[in-house]
Amino acid sequence: LVEFQMKMAEQAEMARHAHNLQQMQIAQQLMAQRQMAQQYAMRQQQLVQQEMARQHQMMLQAQQQAIPTEFMNQFIAAMNAQNYPQAEIDCQNARQALSNTHPRRDNDIFLCVNYAFALKLIMRIKLLEAQILPYPQHSSERQGANLEMALLATNLAALPLLPRHHYSARLTAVHKSAAVDNYATCMGLLEALMETSQSGPQMAQLGEKVRYCHMKGARDLHPMPNRALCFNTLQLISNSQLACRFCPAVFDNQRSGLTGQQACPYCLIGTLY
Repeated sequence: LVEFQMKMAEQAEMARHAHNLQQMQIAQQLMAQRQMAQQYAMRQQQLVQQEMARQHQMMLQAQQQAIPTEFMNQFIAAMNAQNYPQAEIDCQNARQALSNTHPRRDNDIFLCVNYAFALKLIMRIKLLEAQILPYPQHSSERQGANLEMALLATNLAALPLLPRHHYSARLTAVHKSAAVDNYATCMGLLEALMETSQSGPQMAQLGEKVRYCHMKGARDLHPMPNRALCFNTLQLISNSQLACRFCPAVFDNQRSGLTGQQACPYCLIGTLY
């Protein structure tokens, strides 16, 4: 009987040990499952945070891209309305915004640089037109201003502007060149205008102007110098020039007030050399 009781006690002890071992294994499995669940939840939270950060970055980039586009639309609208002072302000804002935009929008920057220069030329021409009003038709003051306006206008016509503004720039150059008897230049500009004109009456007017140039001999009485204008002074560059490493801007090394390695005042990106 004693031996039987000892055997039963031993079996009971073994059963308790097996039960305890099973419970421990179950507890370990539950703990492992909880850890896996926590890790999964943390991973999902990280993914959500990463997606939120990505969407936020995309929103910032979209806003960053939209701001210069808005300024560009504004200065184009001001150009269309011939509100040149406002266009100059909006163009400056667009250049400033584009200089901080990523990825960089090179074509838009070049367009804004060309328009910034064009606006300086236009506003200088407008100023000269107002200044010569008191002077007689054949006065030296008027003749000097006409020569300067012809130079400015031919440079304006050479800029790669949007088609509507390019057409107007060429037409301005025709009028200013005719004022100084540069009829060969007029003919070249008129022929370029006829290539882009699609209006019947407009073509007839341009053709009449071409015939008038032929009648005048189709030659330039005051040929324009084949030298670049300084983007700052709007005067012919003398002996040496500074150029931007990034955009088309060039400056007179002696009279522009700029030096090498400075940031370009037009694109705000490149340096001068």
